[in-house]
Formats: sequence, structure tokens, C-alpha cells
Amino acid sequence: MFLSRWNRTRHSKLMEDRVKHWIWRSFFSLALLAQAALAIDIDRKAPFLGNDEIDVSHYGLRMDFTDLDDSPVKVVAELDVRALSDLNQLKLHTSQQSKIESVVLEGAALPFTIVDGESQSRILKVELPKAVAKGAQFKLTVTLETDAFKRHLWRGHRMRNTESWPYKARNWLPSNDSPQDPASFTIEMHVPAGTVAAANGLLRGENYLQGEPDKENPNRRVFHWTQKQPIPTYGLNVVVGGDGFRPYVGRLSFDENGQRTSQEKAKFSVPVVYYDNGTLPAEIEESLQAYIFFTIHLGKSPYDKLGFVSAPHFSSMESPTLVTLISSQHVVHEIVHDWFGNGIQFRKWNDFWLSEGFTSYMTGFYSEVTTGRNTAKLDKVDKKTLNPAGAEADPLGQFFGTSTPYYKGAAAVADFRRLLAQQLKVETGSEEERARFLSVLSKLYQERKDTPLSSEAFVEWARKDMAEYLATRYQADPQKTAEWVEEWKARWLKL
Repeated sequence: MFLSRWNRTRHSKLMEDRVKHWIWRSFFSLALLAQAALAIDIDRKAPFLGNDEIDVSHYGLRMDFTDLDDSPVKVVAELDVRALSDLNQLKLHTSQQSKIESVVLEGAALPFTIVDGESQSRILKVELPKAVAKGAQFKLTVTLETDAFKRHLWRGHRMRNTESWPYKARNWLPSNDSPQDPASFTIEMHVPAGTVAAANGLLRGENYLQGEPDKENPNRRVFHWTQKQPIPTYGLNVVVGGDGFRPYVGRLSFDENGQRTSQEKAKFSVPVVYYDNGTLPAEIEESLQAYIFFTIHLGKSPYDKLGFVSAPHFSSMESPTLVTLISSQHVVHEIVHDWFGNGIQFRKWNDFWLSEGFTSYMTGFYSEVTTGRNTAKLDKVDKKTLNPAGAEADPLGQFFGTSTPYYKGAAAVADFRRLLAQQLKVETGSEEERARFLSVLSKLYQERKDTPLSSEAFVEWARKDMAEYLATRYQADPQKTAEWVEEWKARWLKL
């Protein structure tokens, strides 16, 4: 997500949310202090915290769009759930923008209630027919209608899309709507013929313009997407467009040295899809070199598609495999998120700086390598806490209108790099130092890309795993590594 949106593209709906949030934010900050000592029921605490009682590993979605106007979208969601504690009741996030019609388990309809929460958020409470033991797995099917997909006229195209960040996937998907519970997805979109549907993942049949025939209705088409790499619900992106809304489809193939080549000769190859008018802007084409750079130096992105869509949104957004762009000048930043934020995911919202801080700094680092000038904004560090406890319950209230996770996060990464170079006795900015810094980030990425990372876990990794790596590869003293990591932590984080 690109920071400049805060100054240039403030969304009126988000401002309304902000006004609502500040009233109750202080109350929930106090509640969070008590949470460590007392287990609080999900419907009696801030509605934006994840449900620690369950793990949703997969969502199978069928979505029916009847038109490009404001008619409700029918959604059937099948959830693969694993109980993390003994359950008599299941709780999911939902919203006033959805009307739940039924909840079914093993063919039987279950009773449910809706508990009102803050800022249109609600809790869907489902009564289970019998107790579910910790570790048990089951499938739950929820049918609903939602009005969350608004119509827009964007660059001459009629479109429908919605927002998922930071806690708005619940507006159209009953879910454990928290970054701590990423999941895989299948998204089956039924749309009128002549329209194009885009979503996360790979498209079955690879006909990005027409999808497949709808066997239920000859006047409709089906686009069936599979997102096999688990992503958080805030990363979901679903767009339907017409009136010339078309995909550009290409492929980025390159060898181990970063040289572009044919798909047959390439070591790395990914489809590149851009939704707008069927052409790829020169700015995006040029920015693909950043994807090559980070693949070579950090490792292969976990995602099988490099996708972009020009669509109405309050900001550019790093949704995995389908980045929303409101401006092509944000492309490199959003590409870097494949490694930081989407690759190395963060566990809770107070760890958001791990996504935006690393991404902002490494966007500047890429500029340093290619132009000689690091463009990360390191001189705009405020006095706000980098990892505020209140962000776990209220990310929008904590981060709306602030540059803290971006600029202060980038400054923290820059300081980490400085201390690393100091220990290794190399000059910051030299080719040798850049190579060593990238080797450390590559190790972090390779070891932590499959598990959401917390600020505490990052510090622990640096203190132990990184220290061992530096000792083995560069003969650095592990005790001195642990000392400067502790110094860095005290300067930047409240842990």
C-alpha cells in the first residue's frame, strides 16, 4: 500500500469510520491491557481482533453478479475450519452490509444469531449441534447476499469492486477477518456475458477476457480463480468490469542472472496480467525489473501471478496476485510487497510496520541500487509508537492519517542496516555492504515467508538465527550481534 494516498486520496467513507473510531478507541486500548491476563470473548471485545479459537484454512466462494449496477451479490462460502480449542459455538466476523440467509454443517441448517459491533461490524454466532473437540476439522457453508460491491465509473469503464483492507472483507465474506489467520481461496465468479471478472490467484482455463461458459445460463460467464498460497482476508481483491474493461496478458521470464529470456529457457517465469484497456503502461513494464531484482537477491515470490488492476480504491493496494493501482507510480512499492507483507506476512495489526516499513525502505533501496540514491523518506520520523498495542483492535484508528508504519518503519530498517554494516565493518552503500544486507534479508525471507511474523518474533530471529548466520558466514561475534539487536529494539519498539 502506497503512503501518498493519505495526503492525496483520502476516502470519505474512511473519514467517517475515523470519526466513529476515535470515540471508542481509548476504551479498547484499556481493554487490550487486560487481555493478556483475561481471555475475553470475541463478541465482548473490539470487533477487529481475530478469533483465536479457530483456524480457517480455506474459503471456497461462489459469487453471482447479476449486473454492473447496485443489485445485491449472492455469495455461497464454504469454510474449512479447524478448532483450536473445544467449541460449542462458532464465531465469525460479518457486517451490516451482508444479510446471512443460512448456515449449514454436514447438510443440516444450524441456528445462528448476529451480534452488533462497532463501525458496521458484527459477529455471526453459530450454535453447533454438538461439542467440537480441539483439533477437529469441519466444513461450514454460509449463504448470504451483500451490497458491499458498489458500482463505479472508472476510466470510462463501468465496474463493481469492494475494499477488504484492513477489516472490510467481512462486509461480503463471513470470516476470521484478521491477518493472524491467512487461508487459501477458490473464487468462482458468475457474471453477465461481455463483462470481465478478476480476483486473486490463477484463472482456470487462462481465458482472462471471457472466462468459461456458464452451464447454468448461456447469457453468463464463469471465472474460476484459485489462490493456493494462503493470504490474509484483507488481501482479497474482487473486481468486475465492462465497457472496454479488458486484460493485458503477458509473461515475465528471466534466467538466474536476471536476464530476460524465453519461457522455455527461463529459471523464473510468471504471467503478467493488467486490467484496464488491454494494454500495459510503460511505467509498469519498466517496474517489472524490480520484480526480477528481488527474485534474484531474495528468492522466488510465493505467488504464481503478477497481476494488477486499475480500479477505484482509496489507495493503491498490495492485494496478492492482483494489486490495485490508482497510479502507476506506485508499482515498485507494491511489487516489493510480494516479499514484505505478502511474502513475510505480519501476525497482528500492531506488527503492520513489518509490512510497510520494510517495503518502504526496500523500495528506496532498489532506487539506491539503480540510481545511486535511496529514496526512502527517512527524515519524516514522528514520535508515535511503531508497534502500538491499540492497533491490534483498531488498525484504521491507529494508522489513518499517519506515516508511522511507513516512514518510521523505514527508518527502523535503515538503522538495522547501519548497525549490521557497523558490525561487519563494511561501508554502508558499498557493493559489498549491499550484498551482505541482501543476504541477511534473503535468509529472513526464506525462513519466515510461510508464517505470519510478529515484532517479537522478528527480534528473536535477529538475536539468534541471524546471529548464527553472521557467525558462520562472516565470522561475526554472536554476542555482539545480540547486543546491537537489543539496542535497536529498545530504540524502535515497545515490547
